[in-house]
Amino acid sequence: MKVERHHSHIIVEQLGGDGFVKTTGARNFLSTDNGVQMRLPSEVAKDNVNCVRISVSKKGTYNLEYGVVMRKKIEELGGFLPEYQKVGAIEDLDGDRLKKAFTLATGLKTSEDETPSDSD
Repeated sequence: MKVERHHSHIIVEQLGGDGFVKTTGARNFLSTDNGVQMRLPSEVAKDNVNCVRISVSKKGTYNLEYGVVMRKKIEELGGFLPEYQKVGAIEDLDGDRLKKAFTLATGLKTSEDETPSDSD
């Protein structure tokens, strides 16, 4: 299933839109072929997760992958390049479970008014 750019906006809206962005500090949103990728502030989320990718599966459900982007020194270039290390994934999610999965993966609330029972 090909996801158009506007679908990445829908995914962010399902997570809570502007409230989600404000609460989590998510930034650097990138539309991908089948979803959206975002960065989180360093050392805020569980396991230092600072990159989240959400994609739409062929079944029409969501897959959430989370990991850490680190700087890797490249001697030949005399500098650094980003390197992604996957921490985990939660697959086959319905839209109504996306917020809960995000919180489970990152330890971050998706809105300021979210209570612990909202993310259980």
